[in-house]
Order: sequence, then C-alpha cells, then structure tokens
Amino acid sequence: MHNYAYHDVNHPNTIKGVALEDLSTMEYIFSMFNNLASVICYITVHNHQLFINLFFCQWDEDQYLSLGKMLLDNYKQALCIIKDDGFKLAQAKQSLGITDETLNVWFKE
Repeated sequence: MHNYAYHDVNHPNTIKGVALEDLSTMEYIFSMFNNLASVICYITVHNHQLFINLFFCQWDEDQYLSLGKMLLDNYKQALCIIKDDGFKLAQAKQSLGITDETLNVWFKE
C-alpha cells in the first residue's frame, strides 16, 4: 500500500485544496499519539483500545474548545488579505496592463 502508485493518488500533497497547515495538524496528532504508545505498549488489547479511544476523545474536546477562536482568527486574517492584497493586486494589474481574463488563462496553464 505504501508504494509510488498509491502515493501518487492518495498522498496529501497531491490532494487539491490541502494546505501545509493541514499537514502540520496531522503531524501534530501523530506526534501526540506516539507519546501515548510508550504508555500503552504493554497493556491488554482491551485496555489498549480504551486508551486510544480516550486519547482521541480528549483530543476532540480540546479541539472544539479552541475552534471558535481559530475560526475568528482565520476570518480576520482573510479580511486583511482581501483588503491588503486585493489592493496590491489591482495596482499591479493596472501597472502591467493585465486583466482578470489574463489571470484566469495563466491559472489554467
């Protein structure tokens, strides 16, 4: 399953819309989960599953607690980008004589 053909289609870097931030979240989860491995490696299968379930339930709760702040911060950041970069883009397009249609053609290339 971990071969070139699989990764060529399913690797997160090849999925449209996946950003570096998404990958860092996955890396963080796996890092935290690896810390759990040293605790549960010698316990019974049943307790092993209980600890894994507890780990992810706690992780979910922690994420939901900070979700509102993250959404607000991302919204503020998006507004700043639209305001600042939109103005800069308009200036650059005007000075270079580029239209929105030209940008769309470049994007498709």
